[in-house]
Amino acid sequence: MNVTDSLIAMLRAMIDEVIPEGKTDKDTRFTDDFLTQVLAEASSLEEAAAQLWELKAARAFSERGGVEETRAGDESIKFVSLADYRDHCEKMAAYYWKKTRKYGSKLFSIEPPEVGGLKEVKCRW
Repeated sequence: MNVTDSLIAMLRAMIDEVIPEGKTDKDTRFTDDFLTQVLAEASSLEEAAAQLWELKAARAFSERGGVEETRAGDESIKFVSLADYRDHCEKMAAYYWKKTRKYGSKLFSIEPPEVGGLKEVKCRW
């Protein structure tokens, strides 16, 4: 994939990674160099977004150090629970993985049949 600045900007928007005003890409979760590497290895923009959302989910605990609430004097900051944040990241990854299917050939793909009354169980190994 030919990686351009506009493609990196689009990927940042898709993964909800904003460069803070007056700051650089070094002040975000993913540098432009890292995003360039991910894009270069991905087969689509959606695949890159899915991979990065998965990475955000995997890093959720370590990035916040397990903190869901912090206090300093009279001020208190309560974050979204780590489980809720991780679940959101995983849902976004699934959303973008699903979008990557539009690039594949339906001729050679096999879709499992829908079976009424059964609940899908996903293995997380």
